[in-house]
Amino acid sequence: MYDPIISFLDFILINFDIILVQAEVFFGIAYKEINFWLTPVLLIVLIIPFIIIIFLIGKIFKGIKDEIYIYSFISLFVGLVSFFTYFNSIFLVTGVIGESMLPNFQKEYEILGNNFYLNNEIQYGDVIIIEGHNKTRGDGLVKRVIGLPGDKIKIQNGKIILNGEVLKQKNDGKFKFNGKTYAREIEYISNDKSYKILNDGNHYLQDFLSELTVPKNHYFVLGDNRDYSGDSRYYGSFHRSYIKHKVMITQSKTLTRISYIFLGYYDLK
Repeated sequence: MYDPIISFLDFILINFDIILVQAEVFFGIAYKEINFWLTPVLLIVLIIPFIIIIFLIGKIFKGIKDEIYIYSFISLFVGLVSFFTYFNSIFLVTGVIGESMLPNFQKEYEILGNNFYLNNEIQYGDVIIIEGHNKTRGDGLVKRVIGLPGDKIKIQNGKIILNGEVLKQKNDGKFKFNGKTYAREIEYISNDKSYKILNDGNHYLQDFLSELTVPKNHYFVLGDNRDYSGDSRYYGSFHRSYIKHKVMITQSKTLTRISYIFLGYYDLK
């Protein structure tokens, strides 16, 4: 349902990001500062086509030009307020801090999460937002669902064993980030759902976990960057009451600034 909206935002905002990067180099000003001042320009650019249409209609119907301008601009204003109100009621824009969800979510990526799970079931492989609570010391988390209630989970040398079956992993080359090189794998949690994970090649305590059973109404989650993630291996499984939002992403940095202006914003690890 929301895929066309995400695609449209990506098309507009990624191209706007290119302008910001070029401006950063040309003026020698930090990206965030440029973003702060140029984001209103983006919003104006989005509105200009509607303003042009209004004036064209006014020229065609000269006899009622004033009435057309008045009612059209009132409608445009009401439409914008309604759009952002509607958008705010569906989406929550957040930014990811840290490296726990590499390579799929990087620091500059933005997340749009709605209240999907208020009316829908949590599925294997879903990327979810976990609301901050005492277990996480108040931090909100973004993680991937590996285990559902009643599942038996074991980790052996970095391999996930779900209900007695080892999740298949396929080599996907190397991934470099901040001077560090990872082995990138594609992990298949089911026949029709897969995602990329990272492993730095070393053996850690978190690469091993004795078999456990996920309690009723709880979910076992992991970060995609398996060696650098605080998740259910540390905190244990998470109760459903802390999981409301399903995650969708867009690659535009500009959403960070727009979120400050129009939407609720908070950081996730």
